Amino acid sequence: MKAKKKVVNKKLDRNAACAFLFLADATTYLNRIQTLEKCGEYCYAILNIWNRIESTLKLLNYYKHIKDEYPEQLKHQYLPKEIKEKFKHEIKIIISSDRQCLWKIRNKIVHQNKTMTKEEYEHYYPNAVIILNELTTILPSKQDFQEKLNRTRN
Repeated sequence: MKAKKKVVNKKLDRNAACAFLFLADATTYLNRIQTLEKCGEYCYAILNIWNRIESTLKLLNYYKHIKDEYPEQLKHQYLPKEIKEKFKHEIKIIISSDRQCLWKIRNKIVHQNKTMTKEEYEHYYPNAVIILNELTTILPSKQDFQEKLNRTRN
């Protein structure tokens, strides 16, 4: 009688596991955004959404290249083709080479202490939410990540 092979789960990259924990909080971040909006802190509110978009994009890329390490830097090519095609207008506003896209504005907020008016916030927020919702719907579950990782060869 043959002994069964013991199934050993490979470990997801630590940063991917942290990203899943971060994204699992689906209510607190919305409360935080509403509080920041009430205080007129639009930069910090938009950064909350941006962080979720960036984490989701990095996870999608990690899933695609599961044998590699979790990406440190965000790259344009992490955006799935189907979303690029379906949401061209929103993508131009959120992630593009345009100097006024949210990605570039985010860099100015973080590195140059840029402030954001309510009007600017209202320009970016709905588009960011659309992209975040679409990314969230196509993001595989943590279990899917684990199963794919376990199927890979070293």
